[in-house]
Parts: sequence; C-alpha cells; structure tokens
Amino acid sequence: MTSWHPALVHYPIALVAVAALFQLLSLIWPGRRFTLSALIALGAGGLMAVAAAVTGTAQEEVVKALPGIAETLQRHENLGTLSAVMMNALALGGLYLHLKEKLPASPFFVLLVLLSGLLILAGHWGGLLVFQYGAGFQPPAAWPGIGP
Repeated sequence: MTSWHPALVHYPIALVAVAALFQLLSLIWPGRRFTLSALIALGAGGLMAVAAAVTGTAQEEVVKALPGIAETLQRHENLGTLSAVMMNALALGGLYLHLKEKLPASPFFVLLVLLSGLLILAGHWGGLLVFQYGAGFQPPAAWPGIGP
C-alpha cells in the first residue's frame, strides 16, 4: 500500500514558512492584508498537518516492525501531532483576534517562527525514520526487476 504521508508532510512545513514570511511583511509594511494572508496560509498548513498526521498514523503499524525504530517513531509522532494542534489553534485563535483587530503582529510572528522550528524538528525525526531505519521503503525483493 502506498502512503500519502511523504507527499503531504511538506505542505505544513512550507505553508507555515509562507505564513511567517507574510507576517514579516506585515511588520515591515503594516496592513491587514499581509496578516490575513499569513492566517490563510497557516490555516491551510494546519489542515495539511492533520492530513499528514492521519496518513502517518495509518502507516505506523507497518514501520513499527522495523528494529530499533520505536523511540524515534514516537518522537516524530509526538512532535508532528503537537505541530498540527498548534498550527490549527494558532490559525483559529489568530483569525478570531484578527477579526477583532486585536492580533499583536510581533508576537504572532514570533509564534510562527517557533512553530517553524517545531516542524523542522518533527521533520528531522521523520528523516531519521526514512534514512536511518528505512521506514517507507519496500524491501528490494518487492521492487520489480530487482532482487533475487
């Protein structure tokens, strides 16, 4: 079974970075349009983070069988879930405050940068799962034209 997880995980990372960039632009050129763009990017990233978490959880039983993977898998899962929850909470809370015209621009930017760091860390552990433990790779015997 093919997992969509590897394809989906890059969207939240990219979208939170785009959100931070838009928010930086709103600090340089104050105006609501950049903050609203940041919130839209963050909301889209939050939805993609949920999709990535769901598809990752669906693959958990398959990769759990790999020797020595449990601790790294748990770290990746915990950081990914925390990131998804934080992205969606920040998007919804930010939108609410934005509509009330009470969203503080600088703290919102700092939170986006911190969230970017959290996503990078989750991605690091995900990369270890793939490149150190081989999670997500089919055994060579299953590859067409390759194997014994």
